[in-house]
Amino acid sequence: MTEVLRRLAQLQLEEENLCEAQDTARKCIRLSRKIEDKHERGAALRILGDIHAAKGRTRKALSAYEESMRLLRSAKENYELMRSCISMASFLIGMQKESAGVHLLEAKHLASKTGLDYFAARIMVLMAKHAVNMRNHAEARAYLRKAQKICGALNGQDGDTAAGEIAAAYRELDKAIVVSSIDSAEKLKILGKIYEEARFPVEEAGPRMATEIARNVNAESLFVVRKRNGGYRIPLKYNIASDKAKRIARRLDNGGGKRLFGAKQPRICDIGSGKKLLSVSGPEDGQCALCMIIDGDRSLSQQDMEFLLASYEAIGRVAEEQTERCGRTETDAFGDGPVAHPGGSFKSIITVDSQMIRLLNLAERASRTDVPILLQGETGVGKELVTRAIHDASARREKACTAINTGGIPVHFLESELFGYMKGAFTDARMDKPGLVEHACGGTLFLDEIGDMSEEIQVKLLRLIENGEYRRLGEAALRHANVRIISATNKDLTDLVNRGKFREDLFYRLSTVRFTIPALRYRRGDIGLLVRHLLKHCLQKLHMPDRAVEMDAKTMEAFELYDWPGNIRELQNEIMRLVSLLGSEHVIRFHMLSDAIQRYFKNHDRAGLHEDMVGQYERRLIIQALEANDWNRLKAAEEMGIPRTTLLAKMRRLNITS
Repeated sequence: MTEVLRRLAQLQLEEENLCEAQDTARKCIRLSRKIEDKHERGAALRILGDIHAAKGRTRKALSAYEESMRLLRSAKENYELMRSCISMASFLIGMQKESAGVHLLEAKHLASKTGLDYFAARIMVLMAKHAVNMRNHAEARAYLRKAQKICGALNGQDGDTAAGEIAAAYRELDKAIVVSSIDSAEKLKILGKIYEEARFPVEEAGPRMATEIARNVNAESLFVVRKRNGGYRIPLKYNIASDKAKRIARRLDNGGGKRLFGAKQPRICDIGSGKKLLSVSGPEDGQCALCMIIDGDRSLSQQDMEFLLASYEAIGRVAEEQTERCGRTETDAFGDGPVAHPGGSFKSIITVDSQMIRLLNLAERASRTDVPILLQGETGVGKELVTRAIHDASARREKACTAINTGGIPVHFLESELFGYMKGAFTDARMDKPGLVEHACGGTLFLDEIGDMSEEIQVKLLRLIENGEYRRLGEAALRHANVRIISATNKDLTDLVNRGKFREDLFYRLSTVRFTIPALRYRRGDIGLLVRHLLKHCLQKLHMPDRAVEMDAKTMEAFELYDWPGNIRELQNEIMRLVSLLGSEHVIRFHMLSDAIQRYFKNHDRAGLHEDMVGQYERRLIIQALEANDWNRLKAAEEMGIPRTTLLAKMRRLNITS
């Protein structure tokens, strides 16, 4: 009876009588549960999953498929389990989920055990569709060729059905290749035009362009090589070390007449280990080539070739600009080493972000004075690092830079820590003790988390800032201190002042000069540089300075996409965790990352290159207009021809702070 009900539900589903099919499938499930028939119950659950999928009930469909596979595995029913895996994978492919690959592999294994060629061919077609979703067009074509080979042995209706599915999949693949190539080429042309007009920092454009090109042609690695003064430079690269890229370029340029440079058409040559190198160059100066490493059995379509030529035109402009930039070496600019803003004591702050560089330049100027400085920004953005850079650049560098977290200490203990105490001031005060203000005399006092300071301490701190006066706890006489105050907070002090929770007069005293340090999610161009720097730092800290460790492409993508709520501190902790657990491995892979980063990567789509670069372009134009008008927002808005309110909204959206 259960089999009859299950087959009836399947028939009703095929006739699109979904409500009747659902009722019949549930009757079958109830009856099979009653007689403990896991086989029929698992098969009926698969049909129920198909019904939920047809109705657009994602959660219910996934739940039914998972329960179906669990039951059929326990019953060791390979045929029905294979069909459930196929249904689950088909549903996930429709949602463009990467997890479909797991169920396809299980289905493929089961089809091999059962020896059913029709299902084997169908699974190959589904694997091709999944590869198209993942933009692996060459892999998709290979799966369809395997499906065709299997289909050749099929007869009758099974053969006709499989052949129709394969033909439809080929059409989808061809369409995906054309759309991808045209879309990407158009993006690059638009990007090239934007770059030409805006001249925005190539640090923001270059690495992203390299990544986009490599993905579109399914290249394992990519690099741009420039030949200059007999040597080779690598201004752009993706998933390859500069030294390795230089070795490949030197060998191919000098050996066997297979020159990399000056050719009008793309060239392909074997580089061993089952790999080929595809190079695209231009005849203009014969000194620059775009190179990609691909699988040895890979064939390139006409669309691939056209896309690569368009890519060379766009990316060659970026590479040329970068090698000619003044005051920056090629290694510094593209991530083989740290990049800092102009230098001095600020050289330890790694950034290529235009707003961050502007902030550091202003901080360097402020360091030459003794005015109080307020640093605002989220936890972990590097407020203490900027403080120490300011101190080291100042005339007070020979004296101490003393830091205290004012938010994590009880009121009375904070007062004694800051100002010191006299013997007998309280029960355990057995001797006189100087405070941090006295210790920092002639130097810098860094007050972290100033927004959490009590009002009682705020009054005493105000007196210290205004005239340098303070008293030790339990002392009547005034003391004087020559100390520079730098404070920091992750709170909005203006809001605290408006709500009466922070003294207005103290706020204005502390914020004579005020800087807001942008969060790491607004400085995504810095992430790759910081990762490489922190990797070296962690290896040295763990006494492994000579060990070579790198990240694979997917891991770096996850790092660049993740929101980093804990900012640089969270990034540093993640790198330290990965290095500590690396063992004998030399490559950090995606599965090693923290669960939070993996989940974020899987649940969030990457912003397209075009949209991201247009946002960067808009941000750059606004900053230029503000700088040209001394950061007067009304004048900048008038110059740009937009209302002031629109400019303010754009500044908030693009995280531009004045």
